[in-house]
Amino acid sequence: FQYFDLYGGCSFNSYLEIYDIMNDTSTLLENVSGPFQKRIIRTKGNEMKIFRIPARCSSWYGYQSAEFNATYWTHSCDPFMYNANCSEPCGCVQNNTERCNSTTAECICKSGWFGTYCDQDVNECLQSKYSVGLCPDYSNCLNLPGSYECKCKEGLMMSLNNTCIINNDLSTICNTRNCSHVCVSVFNNQTASSIEQCYCPVGMELDRDQCIDCRSFKFGPDCQWDCDCEPTKTKLCDPVTGECDCWKNWTGSYCSEDVNECNMQTYSCQPHSHCVNSYGGYQCICTGKDGYLTDENGTCYHLDCTYELNNGTGDILSPQFANYYINNANCSWNITVGMKQVISLWFPHFYTETDNSCQSDYMEVFDGIDESSRLIGLYCGSGVPNVIRTSGNHMYVVFRSDEKSYYTGKIIGTYKSHECHSFTYGIQSCENSCQCVKENTDLCINTNGECVCKPGWMSRDCSMDVNECQGINKQICPPNSECINTIGSYICKCYLGFVQDFANQSCYESKECIIKQCSHSCHVLRPGVEECLCPKGMELDAVTGLVCYVPLYPYGTNNGDLLLEDTSFQLGFKNISRPIYLTSGAPFGEFIKTSVHVSSNGAFGFGDGTFNYGFFSNIHISIKEESIIAPYMTNINPESGSVFYHLYDNWGEKFADAKFKQDSPKMNQVVARSVNDIKEYYKLNDFEVDFVFITTWENVQPLLLPSIIKETNTFQAVYICGWEVQNGELGKRLGTSFFSIHMDT
Repeated sequence: FQYFDLYGGCSFNSYLEIYDIMNDTSTLLENVSGPFQKRIIRTKGNEMKIFRIPARCSSWYGYQSAEFNATYWTHSCDPFMYNANCSEPCGCVQNNTERCNSTTAECICKSGWFGTYCDQDVNECLQSKYSVGLCPDYSNCLNLPGSYECKCKEGLMMSLNNTCIINNDLSTICNTRNCSHVCVSVFNNQTASSIEQCYCPVGMELDRDQCIDCRSFKFGPDCQWDCDCEPTKTKLCDPVTGECDCWKNWTGSYCSEDVNECNMQTYSCQPHSHCVNSYGGYQCICTGKDGYLTDENGTCYHLDCTYELNNGTGDILSPQFANYYINNANCSWNITVGMKQVISLWFPHFYTETDNSCQSDYMEVFDGIDESSRLIGLYCGSGVPNVIRTSGNHMYVVFRSDEKSYYTGKIIGTYKSHECHSFTYGIQSCENSCQCVKENTDLCINTNGECVCKPGWMSRDCSMDVNECQGINKQICPPNSECINTIGSYICKCYLGFVQDFANQSCYESKECIIKQCSHSCHVLRPGVEECLCPKGMELDAVTGLVCYVPLYPYGTNNGDLLLEDTSFQLGFKNISRPIYLTSGAPFGEFIKTSVHVSSNGAFGFGDGTFNYGFFSNIHISIKEESIIAPYMTNINPESGSVFYHLYDNWGEKFADAKFKQDSPKMNQVVARSVNDIKEYYKLNDFEVDFVFITTWENVQPLLLPSIIKETNTFQAVYICGWEVQNGELGKRLGTSFFSIHMDT
């Protein structure tokens, strides 16, 4: 390869696979990926195959800068030759070498040899210390050039199954020694006598005639090798293998590595303490940063930081001062000084964890004996005023910290008691007079002179009466009553015909009339003279003078309405209007509709193509499936009465050129009423109208009404679309319908 640059940077990068093909068998020579150093890749035979594997990034395949440049050539290559054309001999000792790499000249040694040129003998007998089982019991290991031999001890011979047994030609069974394992009687030519010899298996040593396990951290044949285990940290050295069985808290091949019980979660500590690893063990330390200390019995207990202070001066310090304050703190200081005294508190140093709502680590100061008293302030971070002062001789201070994080903060506070007359203020003392109107003021803050007004008063000095009946408080009185402002307060007066229920703070309908049967409330003007009255938003029937009803929205040609028969086309037995375009769109179900159509048979539908679906043919079925509104809930006779409709496009009047625009002399009246209706029925604080679409079917009859019955009805559908207003900003968009039906004859 002269150049190699395959795409990287993916979960699976591009690379090459190069195979050596010999006798229909493929051997992977190398996976090649960039960056690639220049070198030769060579087969052993006469066939090479190269595969390029594409990069895969997530779920797509592709290349980028995917290129390489390589040259190949053919030549002969004899064994133990190397370089570009196999023209130089390798330096390996050939008898000791499996093969020589023909590109790098690396010598791959045969078993029993090592070294750069495979010229160094491996002493397997020395290695046997780490390769137990090389030779059987009752034998010795003899190193040979490139190999080794297991030779049984004197008087024994190697069996066919590679074990040492008694050689009956050279020895006999012992007569005098009582060996625990193997005993042979061997004839000694020099002494011309037989010598009895006891032998022990691997991992044991001879003690008189008995074989016992290796002692003194020895192991192996005749216990001749020293264990590498750390003696003081090892429970047992295996006498056969030399493996180390560590004491608890130690690990590693030689039991020299400390076990970190804290990381391995193998420790056992009492609640509110944490594990600290030590050499060969661990300690459980009470978590001081969490406010826990250790008593004389070693038990963790929480720091008590509840203080009762009665001196005229004193200090307030964060828990465990001068260290940083602890987690999980719940400290309190209850300060009581002499009568007719107040308490002033300063903080030369105040530094806690900061968050927007002061809910993590914070201090609260109360004007009294406990947390039920008036809260003077909640403080965190470094935001404390120059001075904090009570109105009387008690102050209650609370400091709390959470357990989320350790914060490097401290608090240093100091207090003193002194006189401070009512309606005076100042930083060091109360030398200034407050400017509040006393009879209208609950409290003058004695540090800055701020006036806290009584209910019903406002302004900097509490001199201005609050008109509770205006603004956001105009709904302060119950329904069917009016709010009357008074100096410093207000009263609720029920409307004529309603009686005030002071216990439930409501106005209920008067039923004191005897002669008239009013639908709602009734008022007796004088004996024998009675008057029916209606709740707000309803009107009294002019014919009977007894029944209250919700009036229809204004309609008719005098109000700018369009008459359906003048603007429609015939579809079957019905008249349907041309599309009426909605400038701001109408939310209906999950969609925004941009137009509406009116039908003479008692419905109107949203969508440019709704009249083509045929839903107007049967109201009962279609109302379940289509974008229609049908207040009468049945088909009406399209030949009876009249149909008026009107789009009051409040949004289009303000912000856009409406495609469908009508003369709307009652715009303000309709918009105002729709706002009131929405607020009343949906209990909203405020509402801004986009548009109001009103359809009125006047003096109409049901389609299947017998001809002998002449009853007619006038009914109206009002669709209101706009926005809920919250804190002066537009919130959720709403679209809703109101229906009214009037019995005409």
